[in-house]
Amino acid sequence: MLERRQQTRFHPGATLQATLLPDTAAVMENGHTELRGRVEDVSCRGFKVQLPEALCRGLKQGQNIKGELHSEGGNRSWSGSITHLNPRSGGISVGIALETRYDNPAPLKETVEQVIQDPKTGGISLRRQGDELQLDVIGHLSLPLSRDFLHLVRGGSLAAIDLNQCKGMDSAGLGMLCIAADARIPLINAHGVVKDLLEVARIPLGKDQPHHQASANPIRLNKPAKPKERNTPSAAPALKQ
Repeated sequence: MLERRQQTRFHPGATLQATLLPDTAAVMENGHTELRGRVEDVSCRGFKVQLPEALCRGLKQGQNIKGELHSEGGNRSWSGSITHLNPRSGGISVGIALETRYDNPAPLKETVEQVIQDPKTGGISLRRQGDELQLDVIGHLSLPLSRDFLHLVRGGSLAAIDLNQCKGMDSAGLGMLCIAADARIPLINAHGVVKDLLEVARIPLGKDQPHHQASANPIRLNKPAKPKERNTPSAAPALKQ
């Protein structure tokens, strides 16, 4: 499923809320005209929101639905359909695919652009390099990304993990990169604080990553010089009697 995604999904650093307005049949079943929850991840064409299980009665995969996204930049109306209902710890993860038009193929583009300004927002994206599959880490690598990240790492199909767009990580993110390195997946293009963290943690960098190489003219410790022999005058030959 991850390999088929066309849009990068971001885990919002700041709180992003979604309100779902179910149809009449769902309202009659669960008794709620509005369902509100925290957005788990968001892309230009959809998002996932976590809801209490009790509020999901009457919701079905493929069902058309509409609602609003609530962020610091204001509210944004949307309409789309439910792609999945997956049990999670503490509730149900509801996937929403938004309606797109030829003149608006990415209806949440502005919302995503706002979300990724948060330094705690992070995402992962897959791209092909010839016959190889490469994983790009974007923004902040943290625990909420671990499910998808480790699924790809353990799948055995990644040729490299590109950290060029990675700007930071928490301890979980550092642990994920350690697991990737143990799986012999090259970590490439790290720089700045990310590179410093990897070096401190002694996580090996990939083949395309410039390493700190030993100086071409290493300092050598010279052997102590031998003490100079004193030229002591030889004893004068004894005078013959």
